[in-house]
Amino acid sequence: MDTVFIILRIINISLLIGVWFFSFKNYKNLPDKIPTHFNIVGEPDRFSSKKFFYFLPIIATLLLGLFFYLSNFPESANYTVEITPENEQSQYKMGIVFSQIILFFCLLLFFIIQDFTVKYVADKKPSLANIVLPIVGLFLTIMVYTVLSNT
Repeated sequence: MDTVFIILRIINISLLIGVWFFSFKNYKNLPDKIPTHFNIVGEPDRFSSKKFFYFLPIIATLLLGLFFYLSNFPESANYTVEITPENEQSQYKMGIVFSQIILFFCLLLFFIIQDFTVKYVADKKPSLANIVLPIVGLFLTIMVYTVLSNT
């Protein structure tokens, strides 16, 4: 396996462990009802039971499993170009690496959302600015992958 892929996999597993640890650590301090959706200015517009706080870590775990499956069986994924014997290895390698980068930004986004929720219920006036980095990172990664895979 490629070193970059291994490093990205270790980072993603560590980030997922961090999301779960953060969630377990802060769960007991949450009120019975927590905000589960925020509008564009960061005000809650939907509330749920505090059990919902584990929704994002569960989704993150499922995403990690899906992306690891696709990394082990890259031929099962869809690609932006036709896979031929000439481009097969480069397309699979690029798809695997970029999928791990996309996973990283998704996990980071989930972690930031969990942190935002904890800070909001603690009246610490969280900022939505932190959410920009993973969203921009996701879009840039997808754009760069699309350009590189078609060259």
